[in-house]
Amino acid sequence: MVISLEIDQRYIEKGFAGIRKSLDKFSAKGTLKEPVDIIFARLKGTTKKEDLAACDIIIEAIIENLDEKRKMFASLDPIVKTRRYFASNTSSISITETMTRDQAPGSVCRPALLQSSAVDEIGRGDTHDCHRR
Repeated sequence: MVISLEIDQRYIEKGFAGIRKSLDKFSAKGTLKEPVDIIFARLKGTTKKEDLAACDIIIEAIIENLDEKRKMFASLDPIVKTRRYFASNTSSISITETMTRDQAPGSVCRPALLQSSAVDEIGRGDTHDCHRR
């Protein structure tokens, strides 16, 4: 299961519409291993941070602002389980700088970019490269 946290339901709807459109294109090209509906069923949108409590990996994709990233990670620290990884899609901020003081060394990483060929693996538990600091 992949859970997308947004601040407003309209962003979930907009984002999922884009995902659906992309999945439909891949399906039309014959590049997916499963039907679009099966893949899409593994996606969930939420506006509640508490819904991330059982997540193993949390990837943030918020504004490129160090303070905002730190605030997001700090607000999730007491909610999520102890053995989890935080990842950031940042390209301009040091991963080490995004860590809060409560996070264990190595628990924050930058994932390798997912290529479109990996889209059918979403939520199935497949792993992708995650470079530890």
